[in-house]
This record gives sequence, structure tokens and C-alpha cells, in this order.
Amino acid sequence: MINSTKKTLEKLSFIYKLIISSPRYKLIILLQLVSGLASIVGLPLLLPVLSYMEGNSSPAGQEKYFQFIELVLSKIGLEPNFYLILTIAAFFILFGQILVFISTLLAANAQVEISEKYKKEIFDAYSKADWLWLIDNRSGEMNYSVLNEADTAGVAHLNAQRVFIYLLQVGVLLFITVKLSFLITFLAVVVYGILAILSSLSSAAIHRLSEIYNDKYKKLANDLNGLQQNKKFFKTSLLNRKSVEGIFSHISDIAFNIKKQNIRIEMQRTLSLFVTFVFLISLMFFYKQLSLNYSTLLLVLLIFVRIAPQFSMLSAAFASLDSNIPIYCSLHKRLEEFHSNEEKNGSEGFQSSESINFDNVSYSYPNGNKVFDGLNVVIEPKKATAFVGCSGVGKSTLLDLTLRLLNPTQGTIFYGDIPHDRLDKDSLRSKVAYVSQETTLVDGTLKDNLTIRVSDYTDEKIWKVIKKAGLEEVVNGLAQGIDTPIGENGIQLSGGQRQRVALARALFMDPEILILDEATSSLDVQSDLLIQETIKNLKKDFTIIIVTHKISSVKFADMICVLENGKACEVGSYSELQAKKGKFHQLETLQKEPIYMK
Repeated sequence: MINSTKKTLEKLSFIYKLIISSPRYKLIILLQLVSGLASIVGLPLLLPVLSYMEGNSSPAGQEKYFQFIELVLSKIGLEPNFYLILTIAAFFILFGQILVFISTLLAANAQVEISEKYKKEIFDAYSKADWLWLIDNRSGEMNYSVLNEADTAGVAHLNAQRVFIYLLQVGVLLFITVKLSFLITFLAVVVYGILAILSSLSSAAIHRLSEIYNDKYKKLANDLNGLQQNKKFFKTSLLNRKSVEGIFSHISDIAFNIKKQNIRIEMQRTLSLFVTFVFLISLMFFYKQLSLNYSTLLLVLLIFVRIAPQFSMLSAAFASLDSNIPIYCSLHKRLEEFHSNEEKNGSEGFQSSESINFDNVSYSYPNGNKVFDGLNVVIEPKKATAFVGCSGVGKSTLLDLTLRLLNPTQGTIFYGDIPHDRLDKDSLRSKVAYVSQETTLVDGTLKDNLTIRVSDYTDEKIWKVIKKAGLEEVVNGLAQGIDTPIGENGIQLSGGQRQRVALARALFMDPEILILDEATSSLDVQSDLLIQETIKNLKKDFTIIIVTHKISSVKFADMICVLENGKACEVGSYSELQAKKGKFHQLETLQKEPIYMK
């Protein structure tokens, strides 16, 4: 009993927290209070109306009430009669219902605003999260938070306000019945109190079911995300059937869970209606024993007919809130994790005219894997700098360090004169366009993909970047030119064409630093040469940073850095490194000579 009371108090405290954190909650509460006062005035006025209809001037036990009404009307110069009192009663009752409608609409709109706020907050927190923490998190759960949890959290706020609204309305109606019959009110409180206890027991079960539902839905989101990212693998392998069966299992579990929740919620609603019906029938059977006349009985019945749906909706809102709470808490837990793992940022802005200098930089991953040990490299502005080496030497890690996704374990990266820990990361990243091996295109036209997330552009600018990226011939060969649909992830284009679209999109952003991360590694020789020629023509306009294992792709670079054993073992131009006959020459020779299996 003590634990049950404690849980109820905690839930009421939680409801209060949800209400006061909702937009315009003060206005909603004010409208509800005024609506309650209107009901307190309007509904009792029906008593003299019913008495007039019954043929009595005033019912027994209500003489003082009638005298009060006559006194108030006489003070404002009105003669009390059937039509006047009926009109006044109708006005107050209708006015109260209009206020209820407005407050309910405000609460519903607040839910949409809250969902919008949560979605923006998640995206904002996601963009500021620490890189190492971010890559350890499942992207499917992130999608689920935005698409489901944010909306459900908004519904939790709405249901909390509904609980308050319906509770206030039931309280007002019970207050009116006290004036009519204390005994009936006492019996109603006892009956509905027992019903509330039964509902709370059912709500606890709904809460548990909702927690299970949320966990199952996260697993489904992760599985679907993995399948979408590896469509061809799942479509063409033996894992296809097993993957589909696993997803079907999650879907069936979720559907079964929802059915159980629906049964619980519907049972609560039906039980409240049934109890109210039995209570009203009992009043009609025993009205004489309760010392009620016809007019008072009719008014009491009218009030309880209004209480029935209100209590039913109160039970439904409470049950729905119980199913919302685990998802709401899960969302806030995720937001807290984002905020506690937010990357640290400096305040000094980067100028792209400055060099980027790795000064004795060392880096080890949290698992102890050491990548760099005293790395010294300078990336000069408005020049093309390439980093090459065998797989696993840290080429991608170097990019992550350059972009401030990772922090050096030792040493300093200078951006001009600014050390990495004082650098405003946004001032650097806002100048960067990144082209990776895995090109991501949207399902739309070629123009949609070039101008993504940009609204103020001209066709002249589009054609300018098309020419720069060597896409002109490709575009002229498309049926509708730049307005040609290219399919999901550019499936209508070849690999080389997709890569050039990605390059053109990067150029459309007007970057000052262009990063190519294995951008041509999976292309055929002809496509690779075309993109090399394009990049060669761009290097006078941008600071270009290239990471690749293909030696043939970096001949045009102003500086080539060969990475090995955590250091830059060779640095120079293509011709200089060839002349050294060192590691660079060895890598180039291995790539030129075919390797035969023995």
C-alpha cells in the first residue's frame, strides 16, 4: 500500500512536471478554471428550470438556493422566469464548453510544438556529439528517436494536460453534486475511488508493456537500418531469408505488444462506463430512499452523464500516459547522453589562408591501438596535399584529426597560430567540403543532388560547377539534362558519374578546403583519370587534401606524404619521391606489377 501510494505521488509529480514544461500551460489552466466556474454557475441554474417544468415553485431543501437566484436577478433589474433562467443556464454551460474546446485545442497544438522542439534538439545534440562516442552508437536508434520517440514525448505532454483537464472537470461536477446531495457525492467518490485504484493497477501493466514495446522497436529500427545500408548483400546472400525472418519476428512481437496494450486501455475505458451506468441505474432505483425529488434527480443524472465520459477519458489519458512515460524517459536519457558527450570547442576562428601544421602529434584510440607517434606534417593553403600508405597506417585517422573529430593524445595541431584546443571547430568545418568513397545521393533529379540544402542558387552557378567537375558531357547525355531523375542513391548513373556528381555538389558549396577521402579508389582507370584531371584544375582555387592508397591518383599533388609506423616517412613531390627510390617507389611498383597466386 505504501509503495502504491509512493508510485502514485511520483506519477502525479511527473504529470505536474510535464504540464509546467508545456507551452502556454498557464493559459490552458486559466481557461479550465474559468470553464469550471461557468459550470458551477450554469448547471445549478437548471434546477429551477426543472422545478418549473415539474410544476413546483422550488423543490424541497432548495428554498435558500432559489431565494439567492431571485435576489441576484432582482439586483440587476430582472424578473426571474422559466425562459430567462434557462437562457442564462444555457449561456454559462455553452461558454464553459467553448473554453474547454479552446484549451483542448491549445494543448493539442502544444504537443506538436513540443515534438518539433524535441526533434530539433536531438539533431542539434547529434551534430555536437563527440565523434568517438557517436560512432559507437547505433544509427537505427537515432532514427527511432527522431521518428517515434520525439512524437511520443509530445503525446506524453498532451496526455498530462488531458489528465489535468478531465480531473478538473470531474472535480467541478462532483463539487456541484455536493450542493445537491452530500450522500450521493460520497457514494460517487467511493465508487470512482475504487475504480481509480483498479485503473492504477492496470496502468502499471501498461507501463511495463510500453517498456518492452520501446526496446523491441529499437531493435527493429536497427535491423532495418542495417538492411537498407547493405541492400545488395542481403538481397543476394543466404542471410537474406534469415534477416527477413528476424525482422518479421520483431514486427510480430511489436504487434502482439500493441494488442495487449490496447486491450488494457479499452478495459479501463469500458469499466469506467459500466460502473457509471450501474451507479446511475442505482440512483434511479433508490432515489426515494436518497430523499431526491424529480428535478434534483434529473439534474444529478445529467451531471453524472457528463462525468461518465470525462472519467472514461481521464482513465484513457492516464493509461496512455503510462504507455508514453517509458518512451519519454528513453528520449530524455538519449538527450542526456548526447549532452554529456558533447565535443569541446574553442573560440578562435580559422582562416583558410593559413597552413595546418601537425607538430609532433601522437594519437592512440581508447582501446590502446597507437596510430601516430610524433607525426610532423604541414598542409599548405591553396595547394594539393596527398597522404598515401598501406591499409591501417592511419590515413583516415589523420583526416579525423585534421577536421577536429579526434584530439591528439600528445603534441599540437596548429591552424595558423591557433592550437587545436583553442580552435572554433565550426569555423574550420564551415569551410570544408568532403567527398568520400561511399557517395550518398538523394532520390531526385541531378539538380536536386547538386543543390541539396541550398535555396538561393542560379542555373548559371549550377552549370559552372558542372563544368568544373567535368560533368558537362554526362549532363548533355541525360534525357532531361539537370532535371533528369537519377534514382535512389544515383542508381541510374555509373560509379564514375556518381563520384563526379558528388564532387560537383562539393564545389557547389563554395568550399575553401576540399577533402577527397579515397574518392576514386573504386573507380575504373578512365573514370579515375577524368576526376584526376578535374582535381588538377581545381588546386589553384582550393586547399585540397587527398587520402588514397592509389599512387596513380596523386601524381598532380604539390606534396605527397607517405605514412608508415606512425610517422611521415617520406615527404615531397611525385618526381622527388620517385627519385628517392624509397617507400613511395616501393608502393608504386607493387601497384603496377600484377601479383600471381602460386
